[in-house]
Amino acid sequence: AEEAQRVALIHRKAEEHYRSVFSLVEELMTTVPANAKHNRSLADVYGDLAWFLATCSDPQLRDPTQAVELAQLAAQRAPDQARVWRTCGVAHYRNGGYRQSVDALTKAIERGPDVTATDGLFLAMAYWQLGQPAAARTWYRKGMTAVRTGCPDGELLASIRQEAATLLGE
Repeated sequence: AEEAQRVALIHRKAEEHYRSVFSLVEELMTTVPANAKHNRSLADVYGDLAWFLATCSDPQLRDPTQAVELAQLAAQRAPDQARVWRTCGVAHYRNGGYRQSVDALTKAIERGPDVTATDGLFLAMAYWQLGQPAAARTWYRKGMTAVRTGCPDGELLASIRQEAATLLGE
């Protein structure tokens, strides 16, 4: 019971912090002009918050709809950055927009030097959800190759790997 209370308190505090950060982001969106001087910084802020809302290890703190909105704002501010398109792709996937996920992740790959494990695994899952198992397996292999060739295998990547493997029956 004590552990459950502690976890509930942590969730409440995390949500309070999220709401505070989101309030600041909303203020930034309305007060900071869209120009080259601010675009990179705002893209980073929007992208980081979108990534958190799409990938948080606690599903209760995820907000895929808000993640998509913020990721798209990041992509508008910095359309040349692979990172913002990757975030967009992951957010769309989490929000059930599998075709949009494929499109955004394809843009990330076009702008980045290599296919990341995240690119490959989320493309695999999106293609699977779109009913294209051959493409899904191809991207799963590419994602796993990226994992084996030097990508750090942190907790988030491990959970994405597990999710993709389970979905594809690997």
